[in-house]
Amino acid sequence: MCDCGIEQESSEHFLIRCKLNEVSRNEMLQSIYNISDRTIDLQISEDILLSPIYPDHITKQDNKYIKEYLFCFITSIDRSI
Repeated sequence: MCDCGIEQESSEHFLIRCKLNEVSRNEMLQSIYNISDRTIDLQISEDILLSPIYPDHITKQDNKYIKEYLFCFITSIDRSI
């Protein structure tokens, strides 16, 4: 069970839904949505965040930024993972 007490901890819960990470996650999501001074139409998912392969609508450069923002999010969380 996650420390938030809502559901079992998984990578998807940690990255997408955990209330304990909400502020840092919102910062990450805002950065992702504003990549390259444009808004990308993107449904954030565990696959988008973790996959080394990027879908057709995400450029290689955008994928690089997404991973950078993901690592900033992970390092901003005050806990061991």
